[in-house]
Amino acid sequence: MTARETFSTELVRCRSEARLTQEVLAGRLHLDRSFVSHVERGKKPPKRVLAEGLDRVFKLSEEGRFVGLYEHMLREDGSLSWFMKWLDVERRAAMLQSWDPMLVPGLLQTPAYAQAVIGSNPLVDSEQVKERVLSRTQRRAILQRAPLARVPRVGLLFDEGVLHRPIGGPAVLVEQLRFLLEMATHPRLTIQITPMLLESAAGMMGAFALARLPDGLDVVTVDALFGGRTSVEADEVAEAKMWYEAIRVDAYPQGKSIRLIEDAIGTWTKE
Repeated sequence: MTARETFSTELVRCRSEARLTQEVLAGRLHLDRSFVSHVERGKKPPKRVLAEGLDRVFKLSEEGRFVGLYEHMLREDGSLSWFMKWLDVERRAAMLQSWDPMLVPGLLQTPAYAQAVIGSNPLVDSEQVKERVLSRTQRRAILQRAPLARVPRVGLLFDEGVLHRPIGGPAVLVEQLRFLLEMATHPRLTIQITPMLLESAAGMMGAFALARLPDGLDVVTVDALFGGRTSVEADEVAEAKMWYEAIRVDAYPQGKSIRLIEDAIGTWTKE
């Protein structure tokens, strides 16, 4: 069996031996019962939070059985999306850096803004939109860890045009911009905006992100229309770092970037 199939089989076996219903187990894990059911039937891939919870509930944390199966699954399961692999990296990162020429970075998107972005995909139904919005907003949990030293250092770069692109409508954008101002006070987070009239074309090819794990491993992920790519290949990581620095040197410092956000809010609320 594949690691994913083994995960589902072990979940059913452990739950049955513990004489727990799906509903009771889901309650102990603080997860939805339908998600546990889908994983058991192989309809949905498990998430790290489920693996960690199962090891805790079944007292397998020292052995790390379900976490081990989950990590094995990430390595072997081609049906898992590149972005699921990135989310696992993001949760473990000591440092994160991202660039987006078109949108507010996903890590700081409000639910309404995220819904407008995700809902624009004609291949995603309403239920999938709801699930993906929730998943996207839950990513911010990494910024709420205690103590503060457990929060990764995060640098977010995006283009000034994002402030003037009313994704979801002016009200949604204003709410999003106000949230950016709120998050800009986070001591581990830096927001920098590149000038809209910048003549350099660096970064205009698309969004990407970099992560450094606690063991020093660097990872890059690149977004694309037909599926992106998450890689630890040294040459790909090095090229992404080069592009990130080329973009960052042209960006406004955080203080000026915050004033641009404030000015954009003023512009949108006057209209």
